[in-house]
Amino acid sequence: MVSFRTCILYFTFSLLNHSCSRKLLIEPHCNPTDPRCLDILMTVYHTLLCATLSTWNPNSLTPIAFVEFVNSVLSSLPSTSNPSQVLSNAAVFGDHLVDMVWSVDTELDELLGEARLAVTASPLQTHLSPKDLSFLTSKVKKTQQNAEADKQRIPVIVKKLLVCFWTLCLYLSTQVNTFLQESRIISVAHCRERLENAILATIGVIQDKVSQDKKEVRARTGLLYVIGL
Repeated sequence: MVSFRTCILYFTFSLLNHSCSRKLLIEPHCNPTDPRCLDILMTVYHTLLCATLSTWNPNSLTPIAFVEFVNSVLSSLPSTSNPSQVLSNAAVFGDHLVDMVWSVDTELDELLGEARLAVTASPLQTHLSPKDLSFLTSKVKKTQQNAEADKQRIPVIVKKLLVCFWTLCLYLSTQVNTFLQESRIISVAHCRERLENAILATIGVIQDKVSQDKKEVRARTGLLYVIGL
């Protein structure tokens, strides 16, 4: 695992030589249902995703660079005569990628909630001197600003992942010729299922966030009523 940790740092701070990075991820991408392979994929891509956010890193990676790297890895998967398996593996990875985005977005919400509480704290509540409280408040405000900026950056990343297609090279054993098939990195359906309405509205997957929120409240209320019966 040490070599992969070294590789992660390489991914984050230097994406000049993509070919080396892609080769190390080919096997995990070909076996995303294997726990070891999935752990490698999630560790690598979570590190890269966080590298695009100022909360955890000083924006060492742009959203475009992140999406282009994901696309380059998927497009470099070996040619195959069994596209269904490759597309299935890619779909599994895509769903985990959406789940990861949801997890990071949720963590940002929690940080924002804690920061807003901390900003309004008084010296009596914190048992700090006015000077120390002022210093702490300044740091908390910076954390809050970073998290708010990252909340705006998450939909940008999701939209870029949605509109980006990767290319699978297919071949038939009886033919020399190959042909290409394009596929989305992540699915609209899984985004609808997992991501918050605010993100979905921003990227244009739903048109009216307020109406969608009310619809979900009615559905949950109905479900609770049925369970209560």
